[in-house]
Amino acid sequence: MKRALSLMAVLLLLLTAQSVLADDCVDVDIELTPQVTVGPGNFGEGFFELTNCGDTATLVNLSFSVDIGIGQPFEIHAFPVPVGAGETISREFRFPAPPVAAGVSVTFCVTATSGTAEASDCATVTFVGASNGNPGEFRRFGMQMIAAGSNDCIDFDFEISDTVTTTPGDFFADAYFELTNCGDTATMVSLALSIDVLGSEPLVTIPVRVGAGETVSRHFQFPVPPAVPPGDYAITITATAGDAMVSKTEVVTVLAGNLGGGVTANTLTAVNHPNPFNPSTQISFNLPRAGSVNLTIYNMLGQKVRTLIADDYLSAGEHTVTWDGSNADGGHVASGIYLYRLTTEAGTLTRKMLLAK
Repeated sequence: MKRALSLMAVLLLLLTAQSVLADDCVDVDIELTPQVTVGPGNFGEGFFELTNCGDTATLVNLSFSVDIGIGQPFEIHAFPVPVGAGETISREFRFPAPPVAAGVSVTFCVTATSGTAEASDCATVTFVGASNGNPGEFRRFGMQMIAAGSNDCIDFDFEISDTVTTTPGDFFADAYFELTNCGDTATMVSLALSIDVLGSEPLVTIPVRVGAGETVSRHFQFPVPPAVPPGDYAITITATAGDAMVSKTEVVTVLAGNLGGGVTANTLTAVNHPNPFNPSTQISFNLPRAGSVNLTIYNMLGQKVRTLIADDYLSAGEHTVTWDGSNADGGHVASGIYLYRLTTEAGTLTRKMLLAK
């Protein structure tokens, strides 16, 4: 019996030791030039270092957050970096310093995840110099990352219309991108598109082969259907090739136009403002005729969060209801996308809204 217990103890010790040895471990550090002088074509510089302190090679996912102090931070997600056991790698990167950014402080944060391990670090840079424009117009951000001694080199530019109105038949944002392989060999570049309000994962990833020194450019139109709620949307395109990465984010403002060829007193409409919002938003709707109305909030799983209007009889015309971001029990809900469904005798409408804390 004692021998059996001893064997079990040894086995348990080995299993525990294996678990400890297999623990994931990452460390990350980021540094920025404290001040950068703004100007056309000016760039600030940064540096970060990533260490795999575990005992096995792993694929570390890097996510970047850029907070310019205006609206929600821009997120650049899931840039994978393979790192050997005990290996430390470093990256230099640069970012634009346009005149409109004068007086703005920007905080960069980088988060490294590998299995169950996570590490993060932040640094702040202040743009100084003569301002040229409203800091509120600082609506685009870019980052270029390179590896010391690497032959991989790509550059990328992406621009999109500042605003687009969701009018049927004419709801496209004009956009342009330019991709350059500044390396000395042909390479396959992966372009990943993401939109912040729809989640952190890229919506689509497209491979593009670019010759050595070649530049590929395209003008295109970005559809914004009338069903898209009004608000600001950050659109990010990330280009990766080997050890090089370039990511650009543009913010487009969606404005509500005339739905269905023109909103009249006989049209059922619904819109919430602001969107994204924190902590509350106003849901406004137009009833073409009096009748029973239901207005219910759901999460993206289809679960009912709260009923704002329950079979109330309302007159024809405009009505506004405020949702304070709480559920039926009065507790505050988590950040994310929610749906509100308006059910009336004139029809049913469902719209998306984003609670961003």
